[in-house]
Amino acid sequence: MANSNTKDMPVNPPAVWPVAGRTINQGVSSLAVLGVGLGFLVFAGSAQAAEDPARVIADLQRQIIAQQQQLDAQGRQLAKQADLLNSLASRLGPGATPASPAIATNAPPQDIAVIPSTDIKAVAKADAAPPELTADRYAAGQGVVVVDTPGFKATLGGALRTNALFSSARGIGGSAAPFFLAPPDATGAEKVFDITAQYSQINLSLEGPTLGGFSTGALVLFQFYNGAVFSNQYGFTPGLAFIYAANERWNVSVGRRGELFSDRAPDMVDAMTILGASGNPGNSVRSQVRVEHTAPMADGGKFTAALAISDPISTNISADFADRTEDNGVPNVEAKLAFATARPGPEVLLRRPAFEIGISGVYGEFRKFYNVQPPFSVKTYQIEGLALDGGLRLGDRFGVQGEVYQGRGLGNYLGLANQTVNAQTLKIVRGAGGWGEASWVWRQGLQSNFGYGLDRPDSETISVGSIGRNETAYGNIIWTVTPWWRLSAEGTWRKTGYLLPTKSLLSNDGVGLNLAAELRF
Repeated sequence: MANSNTKDMPVNPPAVWPVAGRTINQGVSSLAVLGVGLGFLVFAGSAQAAEDPARVIADLQRQIIAQQQQLDAQGRQLAKQADLLNSLASRLGPGATPASPAIATNAPPQDIAVIPSTDIKAVAKADAAPPELTADRYAAGQGVVVVDTPGFKATLGGALRTNALFSSARGIGGSAAPFFLAPPDATGAEKVFDITAQYSQINLSLEGPTLGGFSTGALVLFQFYNGAVFSNQYGFTPGLAFIYAANERWNVSVGRRGELFSDRAPDMVDAMTILGASGNPGNSVRSQVRVEHTAPMADGGKFTAALAISDPISTNISADFADRTEDNGVPNVEAKLAFATARPGPEVLLRRPAFEIGISGVYGEFRKFYNVQPPFSVKTYQIEGLALDGGLRLGDRFGVQGEVYQGRGLGNYLGLANQTVNAQTLKIVRGAGGWGEASWVWRQGLQSNFGYGLDRPDSETISVGSIGRNETAYGNIIWTVTPWWRLSAEGTWRKTGYLLPTKSLLSNDGVGLNLAAELRF
């Protein structure tokens, strides 16, 4: 989950300095010990000089050479540690996915390899990056350490978010997060206003010991909506809950995570739907086992390959799997290949690589039971999806990103306007979609994003009355006042078309304004 593009980290994170100080102190301590040792050697040599001066001098020369070699080795080690610190500081530069102890985010895209805590010691001991999350909607504050013992650390944090949405047309979805619009109301009563704190969150991150060169840890994230995103009721729902083991090349995670298929997300104030059902599938959550391998390049770029086996039945988004539906005995398989150039230095305002490209896919099966009385009927369906995403940064302030996809049965992945099976013909729904976004950074901490997304199910595969087209356009401004306080405003235009018996579409469209305030802790 996201997105992948937070802009509020300081240029030189304070957390780096304790490590740098400790490294320098270690070097000074080594020199002090060396000086004492040389003093003893000189004293011992003077006591033996009368016996054999040439032998003592030769012995001292050998020992000085050995000590010089040790100093050279320590100098190389200090240089290596300095390079590691510079690398970590770059990864924590302004706009990177928040390096919060309360959430182990990776871009992400949100893209984006970061560390699970501002305590750099946890990473330096294994040079590890935890699993990446790519959506900025998971960003949180620095958190408060509630347990800190040798080999174990627990940090509690989160974010309080309040969204207020005015719309000229009625939306369908959670409060202040409509996925699409309802058909035109015959009474003409269309305007709506919602204000909610449902998308606030509580995070608990755990950092465990280093095992065989792998840093271990876990993350739990709760949000305050009730069950599915379409619910308008408050609740306490787990969003993320996974454990991981990671080093500089491998990430292995198990639990509830963001979907691997189509994981790129736009930068929106409406960080819950993020163009879901309007061209952007994926970016929901489901239980899975994931393995990721990163191959770094000499210039700082990287290739990433990831594979996940995931839960075929998820009711986190839509309810179309809740009624007499079950898996077909095999998990879904999701995979992604991606390439990204090096992340920019702190002088670049738009915190994205100069070039990114990725291809992802998903395959799965499920079966639905029809007819509660004999003759019973059971049908098996296949889920298939293929997505191509990418991003391009032009200069220091401007960039574009986007994605296109096609597939069938992707309603459970926020695709095809959330449609999976034709209720009339009992056939799978097919279609395609995509989205694009342009971003501009006005100054440090102030950014605007403009985008458009479209879902277009194949009209031959959907039933009359179903959505045949869903599209959203938006523009926003996001102001990170401080690292813990953010204010945002987003204007939207949405249009949803419903299939008529004549194969034409009955459409409803409207404009909206979403205002948000966020406090991270």
